[in-house]
Amino acid sequence: MERQAAPFFTGNQVIAEKLGHLPRTVHPLDELQRFSVFAWQILNLPPGAYPGPGNPPPANMPPAILISVTGEFYEPDHHVVHSFDRTLLLVPTMSQSRASQCGYPFSIRNDALVVRQYTGFSGWDPAKYVSTKPPPAVAAAPSAPLPTASVTPPTPSPPSIFPPTPSITPSTSIVIKNMMGVDVAVTPEQQAMVVELQSRTQLNPSFGVQCLQENGWNFDKSLQVVHQLKTSNQLPPQAFQP
Repeated sequence: MERQAAPFFTGNQVIAEKLGHLPRTVHPLDELQRFSVFAWQILNLPPGAYPGPGNPPPANMPPAILISVTGEFYEPDHHVVHSFDRTLLLVPTMSQSRASQCGYPFSIRNDALVVRQYTGFSGWDPAKYVSTKPPPAVAAAPSAPLPTASVTPPTPSPPSIFPPTPSITPSTSIVIKNMMGVDVAVTPEQQAMVVELQSRTQLNPSFGVQCLQENGWNFDKSLQVVHQLKTSNQLPPQAFQP
């Protein structure tokens, strides 16, 4: 029970201080398919759910909003990837409250963060779910094609909001995915370092690339870091080759 009660904190200053003690993290914000967000309204909350001084909220108060975010992040200091669930309860600000004086229409009434073992993001991949709708009916083709003189110009593709991926010459560089699933272009010399690090540590290629990248492709330093993490049991099982 003590372990369950210890991570609960109350008060703006205490919560901000505890959040500042969390380890440094990196989120793959350029790959939104790795995140899932749900939000819905909650009506008729009890008066105690609204913070701030003053009388109980009037009956015409806007509804509260519950936001649930599931995603992943990488801890550079420990070379590990975690999945997380974060749930925020937003309630309308009360008059005379600090949030209202600052111009915020909502206040965070509750913030719950759960960090767990990495489980990927395939659970909300639309490609996993096959549509059960029947295929559309196809009209019968005419016995003879009708002549036509008009030509429909091709529809131009909309411009991409992302920068184009630079072309890679196979003879000078190779592409390997790092532990965040991002393609990394490496030279043949760097690939040889990845292979050598694998053979000495049994790391899989993704974690090997990530470790070498973070240590400036210094092989001896990377090997030392891996041994230190293995000794202290800070490497997750998915870091190693099956």
